[in-house]
Amino acid sequence: MSRTDPIHLIIADPSENSAEELVSDLRNAGHATRAQHISGLEQLDDLLDGQRWDMLLCRRSDEAEYTPEDLFARVRQQELDCAMILIEDTNDPARLTEGLRAGATDVILEGEDERLLLVVRRELGNVAERRKRRQAELAMKESERRNQLLLDTSRAAIAYIHEGMHIYVNKAYVDLFGYADEDDLAAIPLLDMIAGDHQGTFKQKLKDFDADASTEPFAISGLRQDGEAFDATMVLSMAAFDGEPCMQVLIRREEQPAASSAELQQLRTQDPTTGLLNRPFFIERLEQIVDDARRERHSGGLMMLQIDNFAELREQAGLTGTDSVIRELADVLAAQTPDGVTLARLSDDTFSVVCVDRARDDLMQLAEHYRETVEAYMCTVGNRTIRATLSVGATLIGSRSESAQEALTQASRATSHVRDRNRQGNGVYLFDPADFTTERGSSDSDDDRTREILHLLSDGIKNNTLVLLYQPIISLRGEEREHYEVYLRLPDANGNLLRPDEFIHLAEQSGMGGRLDRWVVLQAVRRLAARRSEGRDTRLTINLTHNALTDDSFLPWLKVALKAAKLPREAVVLQFTEIAATTYLKHAKAFSEALSKLECMVSLSRFGGSVNPFGTLRHLQVVYVKIDGALVGDLNEDEAGRKKFREMIRKLEDDGMLPVVPLVADAQVLANLFQAGVNYVQGNYFAEPAAEMDFEFQSDI
Repeated sequence: MSRTDPIHLIIADPSENSAEELVSDLRNAGHATRAQHISGLEQLDDLLDGQRWDMLLCRRSDEAEYTPEDLFARVRQQELDCAMILIEDTNDPARLTEGLRAGATDVILEGEDERLLLVVRRELGNVAERRKRRQAELAMKESERRNQLLLDTSRAAIAYIHEGMHIYVNKAYVDLFGYADEDDLAAIPLLDMIAGDHQGTFKQKLKDFDADASTEPFAISGLRQDGEAFDATMVLSMAAFDGEPCMQVLIRREEQPAASSAELQQLRTQDPTTGLLNRPFFIERLEQIVDDARRERHSGGLMMLQIDNFAELREQAGLTGTDSVIRELADVLAAQTPDGVTLARLSDDTFSVVCVDRARDDLMQLAEHYRETVEAYMCTVGNRTIRATLSVGATLIGSRSESAQEALTQASRATSHVRDRNRQGNGVYLFDPADFTTERGSSDSDDDRTREILHLLSDGIKNNTLVLLYQPIISLRGEEREHYEVYLRLPDANGNLLRPDEFIHLAEQSGMGGRLDRWVVLQAVRRLAARRSEGRDTRLTINLTHNALTDDSFLPWLKVALKAAKLPREAVVLQFTEIAATTYLKHAKAFSEALSKLECMVSLSRFGGSVNPFGTLRHLQVVYVKIDGALVGDLNEDEAGRKKFREMIRKLEDDGMLPVVPLVADAQVLANLFQAGVNYVQGNYFAEPAAEMDFEFQSDI
């Protein structure tokens, strides 16, 4: 379970304020939450009815109307896979042991906030792994069922052989050899069903048989029960039947010329443009290598070789010319590929390489050799010369490799990492999980990263190098006013744009949030004033940190800034998060009231993730309410979730507020929002955040 996946959380606590603090701690740690607060057993029963929960956090208290033992017993009774963490108020070994005996996954002492976060992270990972395992087991059972059905009904004659004897035959195999029933073959060796003049060939094929690969089709002469011989082709491959290793035998009666079979094999395995192996065949080979590595038979290595700036190359060379370039590069790579290494075309702009028992350094030397060779090569398209480069990402395959798909994902992330370090690509990189782990504990490298980001922020404010992007907020009811939300991005040393979740919390903790708020507001209102001077009826929603809520000097400064920009107050919407409002409720209440007196509109973002979101909202004077993106992700899940979402929207509108739904990514989500009666939406389905405000609001949605 990644941090971007919302935690479906039940908090049993006699104090709603304490429950809110737990949610706040989790969200500050980067976890999206869908929390429900309970104070008794009946509330738990209602929540457990038909819903899936990830975790139960239970605080033991003499003031509670429940006992942790009763809550845990109820969850176990429902046979739910839900982590259960007990927060104890005393360091009594007997009480701690009793909590574990009652079913708690772990017991945390009151005040151990950091340990609680670590335990939550660990147990969420455990829950996710157990769910993945169950899904895999179900998928395997379904796959076995379908495979058995395919075997039984296949027109190809198939048998499984163990130590020379038949342990399974399908109907086509029984019919091919002229037997009445599969039981008739149980005591007959496979060798006895091959004509005498072909038995020598068959024995040699068995001797040469490589358990790691299928044989090429070879000719045999089979013997039917009545003694009649027939010509056929046979393929041998390693398999497992009922969990036991065995040999699969596939026999096709010879009815077509051998050349036709070879042509079909070529079509099945080759990419038509390059002549290299195609993606399906490569995936089969990769799956085989990963499976063998998991059984500790050998290790392996995987590379992705992605052509850099492929869109520009295609524009430069044209479609036909691009195919010509890809063919030339395929030939160049094939010429540099050692024996025993498998090269394939994985996608339009990506080649892939997999190898067995090649050491880490050897793998990276080969990757660098591929890169250097392509960099030095000049492709010819008509009268033009085109140069190409590669970003090469590699990953090692060993006994801990989860699957072929996981290996591909790691190689793909390694390829992206090459371009993260250099936008032009043209490099090699070996996947290192440490470079992609966002859940490491505090370390010197973390401190270095924090100092680096704070330095970037300070320089960005001083030199105006921070970047503002604009995403449209669209009315589904036909309003034509231009409305954008302003997003802040921080360029790093490599020119990559960091998102706010990578630096905002550091700015807030360091006290730099106030300077950042002023910079964003000043730049945004200047841009807005210039746009409105062109006759555009544009409104901007500007995000603020929690520092703005607690800084007494911010509001007087804002009043002067808006007056200097000569903007009508309705042109600017100031937005802060629900978690900021919950944590600094007194300040948020005063801040929203003061803005209301200034006739400035207020928006509350990430709404719906706290224990009692409407309780917080009652204290604030807001116009817009931006729904938490985690709630939007649940819309396609089930009708109960959609019903709950519609009720939230209806209550907000009944209370006179305007809901805004973000992260609209596809037509299905949009259809659900139409049905819920939502007015304002935004998301990449309509337009990604961009440097220019150029969305056509009058176009049909």
